[in-house]
Amino acid sequence: SEKSKIDIIETDVFDKNGNFKGTKIFYGELPQNINRWIKLFDDKTKTGVGFMENPAPDFQNNSFLNFTSIIGTRHVNYFSFQPQNLLVGLIYFSVRLCTEATWLNDRDQFSFPNDGWKTDAEFQNDCLAFALFNGQNRISSSEGINHWIPFTEQEVNAKEKFASNFMSNFINGKTSPNPSKGG
Repeated sequence: SEKSKIDIIETDVFDKNGNFKGTKIFYGELPQNINRWIKLFDDKTKTGVGFMENPAPDFQNNSFLNFTSIIGTRHVNYFSFQPQNLLVGLIYFSVRLCTEATWLNDRDQFSFPNDGWKTDAEFQNDCLAFALFNGQNRISSSEGINHWIPFTEQEVNAKEKFASNFMSNFINGKTSPNPSKGG
């Protein structure tokens, strides 16, 4: 038998009752995965405003993807959020979580993005809003300063000053050069 390279396989998908559910495509040579992309922007040499736990780049591991104030103990990469890489991290998080995992995509890999995200302000803003209010954003003041409050004290009638205004400043285009100092 002669071996041949397989570039793509397209197959019809049916449920257990024989009803057509769609088409599934398998690719032979995949581009690099999204975890290789996010590591290009990770800078652990600076104090950040939080961390993102980056599990394996497939749907079955998305339940482990989260934001946290501290580095955990799982054996994964912990992306360090900085003012200059915040949007990249939010895009990574949002892209991975905006599509529901199913039995059909459970093992699918997330790939390196194209460069369209760099100039798409609406997409960037959508990712910011999605990530800030997603249940897997586990940043809280119980583990230290919460730099992720998207509102000012006046907007929520806070009784006292927030320890950090980093996120509301970021949203309003006024990022702090050193968010660890209260930004």
